[in-house]
Amino acid sequence: MSGYCPECGNLALGCEIHGCAPLAISKTVVGSLWANCYLMSLKYRQAEPIAGIRRSIVDLAYFREVNHDVDGTHGHINHVTSLGHGGSRERGEALIQMLEYNNSARAHGPGWINNRNEDIKYIQEKYLS
Repeated sequence: MSGYCPECGNLALGCEIHGCAPLAISKTVVGSLWANCYLMSLKYRQAEPIAGIRRSIVDLAYFREVNHDVDGTHGHINHVTSLGHGGSRERGEALIQMLEYNNSARAHGPGWINNRNEDIKYIQEKYLS
């Protein structure tokens, strides 16, 4: 994918060859609520009407390698390690699970639900098929 390093999955400008490191995930990311999950920590917004903007976050979330905070709670460590490696089927399925859990989309009506469902379909077709 253009813009991402084929070796490490990070943005090309921060490739491992140039000393990049996995993204350190804040210990506040515990996955117990939509607002505290990995996808939201990357500023994914289902209210964004422009699919390309939402999908740039989805792509980053899918490809980027991540590390948990060693001082994080059990919930934080479990959530971050459950994501699997960047670019993996496990990561794609974890992103879909986060989007499906997203109660705020249901609370804000059909526009947000449609955006969320489009992004789930995007992940399924682009990365899991």
